[in-house]
Amino acid sequence: MLLAATPHEAVSLSGLTALGVSSLAVGTFRGEYVSTGSWPRPGHLSTLPVRSAYYSLVVGGTSLLGAAAQVEFGAFWLGILVPTVVATGSLSLLPAVVDTVERIARASV
Repeated sequence: MLLAATPHEAVSLSGLTALGVSSLAVGTFRGEYVSTGSWPRPGHLSTLPVRSAYYSLVVGGTSLLGAAAQVEFGAFWLGILVPTVVATGSLSLLPAVVDTVERIARASV
């Protein structure tokens, strides 16, 4: 999806920012430097599909959102700021998303 998105420079800047910020945010939240709830253990297989889909959605979505902001307003720094703020906020919600998905899965069985 991101490989075909244009303009390539804006998408690349926002994509690299989203990827780097996401890694730092997950490490910060999982290491409990900032408390956002109970994160799943690394390698917890039952939450792997949800986590993988959520991480992909956050990185892809914030990349495109940052690129769109950068192109719309003509300011390159928005390609950095938008993914940083949105990815960090979105990833802080991961424990709540995982809990909700698990609760729905248990109720549907």
